[in-house]
Amino acid sequence: MLCNPHSIILFSSKQPSNITKNARLADISDFDKQALRFYEAVQAEQPVILLSETTT
Repeated sequence: MLCNPHSIILFSSKQPSNITKNARLADISDFDKQALRFYEAVQAEQPVILLSETTT
């Protein structure tokens, strides 16, 4: 949501309470810094992932 504020996140669960909990967690800005660090780590590894996929 930080990098693409117009994105849509889909939750799937047989338990409606799980969907509610996930939606509430997505709205907590306390996790923004950690989420951004995770996104940056994934982006930094992307060329390695793509390279390994083409060589297997």
